[in-house]
Amino acid sequence: MTYSFFVPRTYVLALLALVYGAWAAVLPARDTTITLPPGATYDPATNVWCTPTTWTDIGSFFLGNYLSHAATVISFPGEPVSITIVNMILAIFVPSSGAGRGVLAVVRHAAFYKNPFQQALRSRAFCMVVRSQKWKPMAGETLRSMSFLSKELRDEDNDEYEAYKIMSKNTEKVGQYVEELKAHHEPIELKVESPLWLQVGANSTRVEFVGRHYQVFGTYKLPEGYQLAYVPANAIVEPVSFSSDSSDQTAAPKSEFALTSAYSFASALVSIIQIIYALTGLYRSRGNQVSKYGYAAFSFTVLPYVIMSFVNLLGNLVTPRYSTLYLVRSEMMDEASRRGGEFQGVVGNLESAHLEVEDTFVFSAALKESAQERWEFQLGDKIYLPGEVEPMTAEKHELASKSDEERNDTDPATSHDVKKALSADEGELKTPAQSSDTDETNEKRQRKKKKSKKDKKPLLVCPNCYYFKTVKANHANILSITNPKQFHFIGEWLIRLKSIVALLALAGAANAGAASLKDIKHVVMLMMENRSFQHYFGTMAGVRGFADPNVQINPDGKSVWYQNLTGVTTEAEYLLPYWLNYLGGEENYNKSQCLCAGANNWIPTHQSFNGGLNNAWAQISTPQSWGYFKRQDIPYHFALAESYTVADRYHASIASNTDPNRWFWQSGSINVPGGPQPLGAGGVVLDDQQADTCSGVNLDCLPLKWPAFAQYLDEAGVNWRSYQNSYNWATNNGLFYFEAFQNASTNSSLYERGLAFDGDNGLDAFKAAAAAGTLPEVSWVFPPGALQEHSPNTPIDGSWFINQVVGSAINGKDREETVILLNYDEGGGWGDAVLPLVSPNGTAGEWFEDPYGTLGYTFSGPGVRIPLLIISPFTRGGHVFTERSDHSSIIQFLEQYLTARGYKNIVTPQLNEWRRGHMSDLVNAFDFENPDYSIPNLPTPNTPIANSAGELIGMYSGFCDIEWTGSCSGSEYVSGIPYGNQTEEEALYFEDGFKGIRGYMTEGHYLVFEYKGYALTNEGGKSNTLATSKATSTHNAKSQRWVLKALSAEGTTFNIYSAVDGRYLTTGSTFTTNAKNAETYNITYLGSGEYAIQAANGVYLEINGSGKLKYSKKPIGFSVYSVTYHD
Repeated sequence: MTYSFFVPRTYVLALLALVYGAWAAVLPARDTTITLPPGATYDPATNVWCTPTTWTDIGSFFLGNYLSHAATVISFPGEPVSITIVNMILAIFVPSSGAGRGVLAVVRHAAFYKNPFQQALRSRAFCMVVRSQKWKPMAGETLRSMSFLSKELRDEDNDEYEAYKIMSKNTEKVGQYVEELKAHHEPIELKVESPLWLQVGANSTRVEFVGRHYQVFGTYKLPEGYQLAYVPANAIVEPVSFSSDSSDQTAAPKSEFALTSAYSFASALVSIIQIIYALTGLYRSRGNQVSKYGYAAFSFTVLPYVIMSFVNLLGNLVTPRYSTLYLVRSEMMDEASRRGGEFQGVVGNLESAHLEVEDTFVFSAALKESAQERWEFQLGDKIYLPGEVEPMTAEKHELASKSDEERNDTDPATSHDVKKALSADEGELKTPAQSSDTDETNEKRQRKKKKSKKDKKPLLVCPNCYYFKTVKANHANILSITNPKQFHFIGEWLIRLKSIVALLALAGAANAGAASLKDIKHVVMLMMENRSFQHYFGTMAGVRGFADPNVQINPDGKSVWYQNLTGVTTEAEYLLPYWLNYLGGEENYNKSQCLCAGANNWIPTHQSFNGGLNNAWAQISTPQSWGYFKRQDIPYHFALAESYTVADRYHASIASNTDPNRWFWQSGSINVPGGPQPLGAGGVVLDDQQADTCSGVNLDCLPLKWPAFAQYLDEAGVNWRSYQNSYNWATNNGLFYFEAFQNASTNSSLYERGLAFDGDNGLDAFKAAAAAGTLPEVSWVFPPGALQEHSPNTPIDGSWFINQVVGSAINGKDREETVILLNYDEGGGWGDAVLPLVSPNGTAGEWFEDPYGTLGYTFSGPGVRIPLLIISPFTRGGHVFTERSDHSSIIQFLEQYLTARGYKNIVTPQLNEWRRGHMSDLVNAFDFENPDYSIPNLPTPNTPIANSAGELIGMYSGFCDIEWTGSCSGSEYVSGIPYGNQTEEEALYFEDGFKGIRGYMTEGHYLVFEYKGYALTNEGGKSNTLATSKATSTHNAKSQRWVLKALSAEGTTFNIYSAVDGRYLTTGSTFTTNAKNAETYNITYLGSGEYAIQAANGVYLEINGSGKLKYSKKPIGFSVYSVTYHD
C-alpha cells in the first residue's frame, strides 16, 4: 500500500481559493481608508456599504463553494479521466450524485480489511471474464455442467434424459445438437452473464459489466461473446503463485506483483478545509441573511455541498484508490482463452464451488428470443463438482451417502465435499438412470408441476456456477455476513447500517489513539506439561526448528543434531532427530502418543546439556527424547500456533522438572542462594517435592516462605482467580505450597481465589465467565492430570482441554480484550537443540554450588526450550516471537499489564535483576496498532476417553495402559529407532512457509526484509551490490533470503549474509566472501512487526517507491519474515 500526496491542479486552485478566503476571514479589524467603486450603495438601517457584484466575485464564490466540493468526488478503480471529470461537473449541479460515490465507499470500507486482496476486492478493483449477450455455443466445443431442455420437451412429460441431449458431457459436443434444439423451438441465443445472479431469498449477488475504456492492469484480448465484469465483493479471490515460467501467459510478470493503491489525502484535505470554511461562512452570515431571507438565503445553497464533502471525506479515508483494474482468473477466462482470448497480468484466482443439493439456490438468467421471454436457471437432476465434466455416478452418490467410517473403508480418497455435495435434506437425489417404478407417484407430481404456467419455461441446468462466499473483515465491531442464507433483504441493509455506525465509531476511536496494554481486560495463563519446543514444533514453517541456519556446531565438527550414542547402541555412532511415527500405522501412532522420554529432573537435565555441547540427550535421557511430532500428530496445536503467535526462544526457567518451574512461574524464584530471598526461605527448590519437609539442608524445603505473585495481586485489589477441578487433580497449582496460602482461612480471599476447587473455581465456571465477559483480570487455569500432556498422557487429550479454555475465551463477550498465555512447564525429558541464554558465571541468585555434589558450581537456569503461544487479537495472524524469554517473562508481562490498567507498585521483589534485565516481558509480541479481531477456524479435538462413570480418563488410562502394560518409556512403547538409517534431509524435516517476525531479532532464521512492496535482494552471479526486487506473497524467493550472524550472545548487532551464495554484506552494501570484512548492522525493533537496519556509519537502509535502494538518516521500518523453503 502506498500513500499518495500528488495534488492535481484542480485541488491546487481550490486550496488557494480556500486559504485566501480563510486568511481574509481571520484578519483583525483596523482603521483604513478605502475607495468605493462606482455603484456602491449605503444601507442606513444596517449601517452597511454594499458594492456591486462583479464577475470576479461570482467566480471566487463559485470556486470556493462549489468547484472545490466537486474536487472531492471519489473516482473508481481504472476509471477514465473523462468519466471522473464528468462526475465532478455533475456534482457541481447535483451534489447528491457526488455524495453517492462517497456513500458507496463508506459502505465498502475497504481499508478496514487487512489483506490487500480483500481491500482490492471491496474497492471493486478486480474484474473477471463473463459471457456477454452475444455469446453462443460453438460447433465442436465442450461445455461443462450445462444442458438445454426446450419448452416442447418440457410439455411432453418425458423425464427420460435420452429424449434430449445433455451438452455438458465430455464425450458429446455442443455443435451437433444446436440444430436439433432449433427443430423443437425457435433459435436459442443464450444470454449468460455468467454468473448473472446468485439469489437466496431476497439477497443477491449481481455481476456488473466493466465499462469501455477502463484501465486494466496487463493486457487482454476478449473473443466475441465475452465481456469483463466486476468481481463481487463477497467472492473468494486467492493470489496467484507467480513464476518465471514464460509458458504461463496469464501469470503476471514477476516484477509486477504488488497491487498498487493510494489514499487520496489531498482530496480528504480539501474536504476538511472546505467543510470548515463553508460552516464558518454559514455561521457568520446566519443573522442578516436568515432575518431577511430565511433558510432560503443564498449562503445556504452550499449546505448540500458541505454534506457531500463530509461523505466524500469519509469515503476517501476508508477506501484506497486504484489506478487500474486487476484481472482474476476464472473458469470463464479459461473458456475464453480456448476461443482465442489472451490475458496477461492476472493477479488472482476466483474460487468456484459446486452447488450443494441442500442449498435451494435459484439462478436467474435470460434466454433471448424474438418474444423477449425471460427464462430461469433451476436446479437440475444431475450434480457436478468443480473441474468435472461428467455428473456424479450412482456409485459415488451411494458412497457419499454412507457414514464417514463406511466411506473411508470403501474409498479413503473420497473427500468430505463429495458427501456434502451429494447429500440432501429431503433424501437422495436420483439421476434418471436410478429412477425406478417405485418413483411413479413422485414423477406424477413432477409432471403436474411442469404444467404450471411458471414451469413452462425452458430448463437451463447450471449446477456448477460460481458460488460467491463472504470474507470476514479484520476489524472490530463490523459485522460481516458469513452465510447469506441467514439474512433477508431488510436484514442485509440493517447490517450495512451497522457497518456505517461502526465506521463512525472507529473513526472516533482513531482520534483517541491506537489500542494499548490498558485496553486488555483479562489475562489467562494456562500451563501444560513436559514438552520441548523441538519435540512439538521443530517441523513448523517459519520458526527456529530443523531448518535452523545457525545450528550449533560442536568442536568435533558435528552439529548438535548429531546426538552421541556411545554406550547406548552399537548400531550407529550418532542419532539424528526422527519422526516418532516414522513406521506408520495406527498402532505406532497410538504408541507415539503415549510414549515417555526419560529423566527430566535437575541432574539429568544438566548432564544432557553436557557442558554446553548439548549432545547427550540419547545417552542421559533416552534415544526417543530426540524424537518429534509432525502436524498430523498434533493438528490442533499447529493450527492454534499458526493462528496466533508462537515464541521460539522461550525456555523453562529452571533446568529441572515440574515443581521448580511451576513455582517459579507463580512467584519468580526458587530461592537460589544469593537471590532476593534469605537462605532457608524454602529452597533451593531443584526437584519435585510436595511434602512439608526438606530433601536436604536448605534443599527442597516446604512450605515456601516468600510471597507468590498472586499474593501481591490480592493485596493490590486485583481481581484474580485459580481455576481447577477436584477430579483427577494433578497437584500442579504451586499456591498450595506457599506458607501464606497454607495458613489462609477457608473464608479468606487467598483461599477462595487460589485454593478452592470446583464451583466458582471450576472449568465450567471459567467457560461461563468467558462467555459472559466476566473473567477476572488475571486467571490461572490448571488442567487435570489425564489432560495436561505430561507423558504418558497424550497431546491429543491435552488439545481437548486447551480448546475448552481457548475456545471459550476467543468466542466470549470480551474476546477482543482477552490475552491467553499458553505455555509448558519444562521439557519433560524431550530434548531441544537450542540452548538457553545463561547468566555469567558467578551471577548472584543464578549460580551456586550443586547441593547434590554432582554438578559442582553451576547455573539454575534457564532450562530446556519449550512452547509458548500468545493468543489475542493483537497477536493474531501466524507470527513468531523471537525474544529470549522464560517463565519470568509471564510475571513481567503481568506487571506491565496491571501497571497500564492503573495499579501501583505491582512489581514482585522476588524476581532477581538478571532475569529482569535479560528475559523479555513479551510486550513486543503484541501489535496494538493492527489488531485482527477475526476468530480462527480451529479443528475440534475429539473428547477424551471416559470411564463408566463418565469421567474423562484419557487415552493412556483408557487404552494404552490396557494394551501395553510395560513402562511408557520402555520397549513396548518404542516402535523403533532408525539407528544407522538416517540422512539429514529425511531427519530434519520441515514445512515450507513463512511467519512474520515480532520482537528483537535473534539468530536461527532465514529472513526476508521487505519495504514498500520490494525486498532486499542478492542477484547472484557477477552482481556485487545489494539490490532490490519485487516482494512475493509467500516470501519464497531465494535471492531475497538472508541469515544473521550475531556478534554477541545478546544485543542487536549482526553480520548479514545471503542464502544464495553465503556472501556477507560489507561497506557500501556490497558483498564479500570474507566474514572479517563484513559490515556490522544494528537491527532494532520499531514495533508492529517493523525493523530498522542501521549500517556502521549511522545511516539506515531504505527502499523508495520505485524500488531503488537508498539510505536515510531516520529509521525505516522493514517488515521481516522468517521463511523455511527447500530450494
